Amino acid sequence: MEAEKRCRNFSEFEKQLLVDMVLEYPEIECKTTDKTSKDGKKLAWERLTEKYGSVSGVKRDATQLKTVSHDLSLS
Repeated sequence: MEAEKRCRNFSEFEKQLLVDMVLEYPEIECKTTDKTSKDGKKLAWERLTEKYGSVSGVKRDATQLKTVSHDLSLS
């Protein structure tokens, strides 16, 4: 079994960029858990991930961004 390759840590610039971008998507912070809200959150994270990659120049997936967002208590 092959071990997963570890990505580099988030820089302060990347963390601040994530904070700013999460604020642009209010549906991410919505606490409702119905199907419509979940679909909206998923779409918002997909869009945020694409935008984050193009602005930061670092490829991160939505799971990584969600984890850091949660660690920073953004959503």
